[in-house]
Amino acid sequence: VHAEASASREVKTARSLVLPGVASGSLAGGACMRRHQRGLVNDAATDPASMGPTGLGGASADSRTGPLKTLSAAAPIAARASGLLAVVLTAALYLNGSLFGFHPTLMTTGFVLLMAEAILRSTAARPHGSGSERLALLKSHMWLQLGALASYMGAFYAIYHNKDLHSKPHFATTHSKIGLATLFLSLLSSLGGITSFKYLNLISSIPERFHFAVKFAHGKAGILTYALSIVACILGANTPSISKGAASYVLMTIIALNAASIGARYVLPALAKTEPVPLSVL
Repeated sequence: VHAEASASREVKTARSLVLPGVASGSLAGGACMRRHQRGLVNDAATDPASMGPTGLGGASADSRTGPLKTLSAAAPIAARASGLLAVVLTAALYLNGSLFGFHPTLMTTGFVLLMAEAILRSTAARPHGSGSERLALLKSHMWLQLGALASYMGAFYAIYHNKDLHSKPHFATTHSKIGLATLFLSLLSSLGGITSFKYLNLISSIPERFHFAVKFAHGKAGILTYALSIVACILGANTPSISKGAASYVLMTIIALNAASIGARYVLPALAKTEPVPLSVL
């Protein structure tokens, strides 16, 4: 009996020593597991690979770039519509049989309609590295630019001869000076375009190390020409001597919309990190 009582006390003593350690180990293990689980959750919350399409901000990349792509695709439509409307309105306001009427009508036709379309064609050719579709777009760009240049020259002749007929001074206003600068730039840009167009093979007469510079200068001169033409057209429509009141402000707004649409065609694809939408899908 004495031996059994002694053995029982030893077992109880052993339990009192072992069980607290087991219990404390279980608690520690549970706490460690909970910390580990929280760590996995935190890692998943900050791991870009586990975010899915929504990202940290909860807004998908498509939700941010989608509207930009839509606006970029709509820009050519707005440019063409505003260009055509500007020509129709200008002709309705000024084309009354007088020599002067041909000046604003031909200027609007050349810059706001034809040159804007030429820019759209060259922009649409960018995603096509080579091939027949790119060549067709660049050919149409060339013909549109030549048509625009013919319109500029006709408009310049009309206003120059009209001033001679009425004994008025030439290039006396800001509008006329910007218009003259635009005409010179358009000539230089057209010359650069003809020279740099590989299809015509004129660039082969220039050392190859200058090819990129010629193409770069042509592109930048073209954009500057268009920008100056928009300023000249708006200043011309705002000239007090030929103002048509509210109709002139409507015309200036339409021309400004044309410029904004062409600008959006360049800026929005960069913001959306996409190439301009090919012309064939518009």
